[in-house]
Amino acid sequence: MVLAVVLLLLLGVARVPFDRILRRSVLALPFLLVSLPGLVLRPGEPIWEIPWGKTGWMVTETGLTWVTSTVLKAWLSVQAAGLLVTTTSFPDLLMGLRSLWVPRFMVATLGLLWRYLFLMAEQAEAMRRARQARIPPSAFSLRRMAVHARLTGQMAGTLLVRSLERAQRVHWAMVSRGYDGEIKALRPRPVRTLEYGVLVAGLLFLWGVASLGRGVSSW
Repeated sequence: MVLAVVLLLLLGVARVPFDRILRRSVLALPFLLVSLPGLVLRPGEPIWEIPWGKTGWMVTETGLTWVTSTVLKAWLSVQAAGLLVTTTSFPDLLMGLRSLWVPRFMVATLGLLWRYLFLMAEQAEAMRRARQARIPPSAFSLRRMAVHARLTGQMAGTLLVRSLERAQRVHWAMVSRGYDGEIKALRPRPVRTLEYGVLVAGLLFLWGVASLGRGVSSW
């Protein structure tokens, strides 16, 4: 609960729109669906019964607590990641990771992945439009579905080949321009001592909250 209050305060300070917070909350729904069986599978004191067949399913207090905790943790994680993305540009995020001594090959991989995901999406959309332009619309049929499945497989193979060729050309171009695996910026900004202090204080705060939660649960 403490983390939720702190996160909500940070979202308010960052002036993140409320509708954006609600849209991101949808990303936590898969965790809710996966954890729902824990309501009846976790042993504990029964709270109420869900009518089902002759016996029904008993919802336990332990299962309800576990599901609530899982969904809340997923929601907090989604909102924290959204806050980071909203308030920090991706190049600054990469430079920050490098300043925290994250290996440079991991930072370079994240940067290239972020950049070329959009290029691959544009290429896939162009191929989809070209396919639709060559196949006239018709009524649904098994034959048409089979044709679409075959064309989709061919498109995926073509996109993979094009992506590999583009990655090779980009690698040669980067190496020819002196790329050594390190991400460089035109105006690099070193991390200040105050920022390191805030990071350490945040980690100590999280450690304290986790220790407090373990202590409360052991009582």
